[in-house]
Amino acid sequence: MQKCMYGADPAPIPCGAFNSDGSIYAYAVSYDWSRGFQAYNPSAMPAAILLHATQESEVGVWEPTCLGGFYWDSATAKCTACGWGYYCTGSVGGVVNRVECVNGTTTKSMYARSPGDCFAKAGYGWVRPGNTAGNAVQCPAGTYNPSGFTKAPARAVAPGAVPWGCRACPGGLTTVVAGASSAMACTAAKGYYFDAGKAVPCPLGFYKNTVSNENCKPCADGITTQKTASVEPESCNLLEPGYGVDAQGNTTPCDRYSFGPGGLVWTPGTSQPCIQCPQGSITDTQGAVSMDDCRNPPGYGLDPVTNASSICHVGWYSPGWNRLPCLACGNGFLTEGNASIHSDQCYVPAGYGSGVSAGVWSAWPCPADTYASNTATWGLQRVDCLPCLDHMGTRNQTASQGEAACVTDPGYGYYAKEVRICEMGSWSAGLAREPCTACGLGRTTADDGATALEACEFESGWTDGGNGAATPCPLGRFKEQLGPQPCDACPNGTYTTFYGANLVSDCSVCMPGYGAPGGSINPLKPACAMCGYDTYSSGMGAMACTTCGAGMVSRMGLI
Repeated sequence: MQKCMYGADPAPIPCGAFNSDGSIYAYAVSYDWSRGFQAYNPSAMPAAILLHATQESEVGVWEPTCLGGFYWDSATAKCTACGWGYYCTGSVGGVVNRVECVNGTTTKSMYARSPGDCFAKAGYGWVRPGNTAGNAVQCPAGTYNPSGFTKAPARAVAPGAVPWGCRACPGGLTTVVAGASSAMACTAAKGYYFDAGKAVPCPLGFYKNTVSNENCKPCADGITTQKTASVEPESCNLLEPGYGVDAQGNTTPCDRYSFGPGGLVWTPGTSQPCIQCPQGSITDTQGAVSMDDCRNPPGYGLDPVTNASSICHVGWYSPGWNRLPCLACGNGFLTEGNASIHSDQCYVPAGYGSGVSAGVWSAWPCPADTYASNTATWGLQRVDCLPCLDHMGTRNQTASQGEAACVTDPGYGYYAKEVRICEMGSWSAGLAREPCTACGLGRTTADDGATALEACEFESGWTDGGNGAATPCPLGRFKEQLGPQPCDACPNGTYTTFYGANLVSDCSVCMPGYGAPGGSINPLKPACAMCGYDTYSSGMGAMACTTCGAGMVSRMGLI
């Protein structure tokens, strides 16, 4: 019988049969497909049907013989394909030489012939070659093998190394259990979350106690973890700044009158309440973390002795939210009340002046005879004390408010922002903002600047008519001096032509029955003579006496 070879290997005979008398044996040769399609070479491994004439010497006792990849099945009395997950090295004499691949391995075909035809299944890898139990193992957690047919390595892998054929999950991912067969089984480990194909550690304040692609879970408010990649809820045990915690682990944000430094590693039964701010101080918001966050509220300042916040008193202010004492408006400045918060609430009192020197503001009462605004001047600004007009003053008063506080000196009158001395015939007691007062009809003063009614005397030409009333001198009388004296009679037969004559020269006419010698009267020494006999005068003029007509006579002084 012809031997057919494929290289160094005999060609498989998949089938054969004798003719009716057994003299010819027909058989087929072909490629052993149990070796996989990769090794098939059509040019070197042709399929053929051959005939063999049997020889006498070849005829003997028949024993069933099966080629590699087959085994003798006594039930059917046939060579049967080895089957999936088994390999058969061939058999003679009906011996069943069929071996199962070890756990985790299988074959690529039903015609496997050797242990080398056992391949690791998906999810398994090799630690050493050979079809021995334990050589193929599940890919450990964190690795996977997607191939269903991984050939055994030529030598054992190093102790602790990833089994041959298993691949590490990318990006630090892992698997829930061993034996993963796909990259899809790679997921985030405990303490990690999945992000863009990689494992990212849970940040501080989060934990994750499952192997999954779930998000990390947050700790309760006010509690965080001591490290990243925390796994268990119990990892949330570090008190965050700005919180207090009680013995049961309940956290509370510090209110605006306290602060919490945090840092306590909480265990059941321990507590750390928030620390109270110094008296009177307050924080900007809840959750303050240090003493420095305890600040004066607006209108309060730090007492350097007690370290507490105290209210800013009148004349002081503080914008607050700091750890500074109250600020002084300036000496003499005031505020409307306590707890002022801005320099704009400082004011210069009415009647005060103000200024700044070397950066320090001061306010002072305006001195006598000056004045300032009659209302408060708000803010830190200069206010000038203004002088009263000449011959006006403030009666020695300081801190005078407004120009209206300026009054006239005695003997002066005020006329629409002008001050004048009281002229003769008027007077003013001063200390007012009024014009001079006229003495009245028939009265005058001896000079300008009279300061009282008593300075008003009867004018020349006027006298006391009774009860202090001024009366003009009657006809024929005059008065040259001031005062209450009576009027004087005109001298030597002279007479006045009007009431209130105030000069002797006003006696400028002769009385009836009197005549002016020479037809005129000397104004410095007025005098008229009584008309003699046989003459007369009607008076009221400065004429000589008139002679009576012929045959007529008169007595002396005839009018």
